[in-house]
Amino acid sequence: MRDEERMLLVYVAGPYSGPSVLTVLGNMGDGDRAARLVFQAGFAPFCPWHDASYYMGMSRRERANLDVEFFRRQSMRFLEAADVVLLLDTWERSSGARAEKERAEELGIPCVVLDEETLKHGDVAGVQELIEGAVV
Repeated sequence: MRDEERMLLVYVAGPYSGPSVLTVLGNMGDGDRAARLVFQAGFAPFCPWHDASYYMGMSRRERANLDVEFFRRQSMRFLEAADVVLLLDTWERSSGARAEKERAEELGIPCVVLDEETLKHGDVAGVQELIEGAVV
C-alpha cells in the first residue's frame, strides 16, 4: 500500500437488483466475494450489499422510514470517502453502479474493474495489484 499508516478505503460497486430473487442473491454473492477479496488483500472494503441486507433484517417498524433512496444516499457518502472504487465487471448493467462511477470520477477517485475470472478464482494478489495500481 502507498501509505502504511492508513489503510486504503475501497468502495465495491456493482449490480444489486435484478429480474428475480436468484439474480439478486447472485449479485449479493458477487459483491460479498469481492469485498472479502479486498479485505484479504489488506484494504478496508465498503460493501453496499452488506449494508442493505443487514438493515433489511430489522423489524418492519424499525425500518419503516428506510427506502431505496436512503440506502443510495448512505452508500454515496461512503463512496465519497473512498480512495478507490472497485467495480464488478457487470457494473454497466446497474444504474446505481453507473451513478457511483460517475460520482467517483467527478471527485477524482480512481475506478478499477474487477474481472469475473479474478473474482471467481479468489485471486487476492490480483485484487491487491489492481487496487494498488490505481492509487500510485
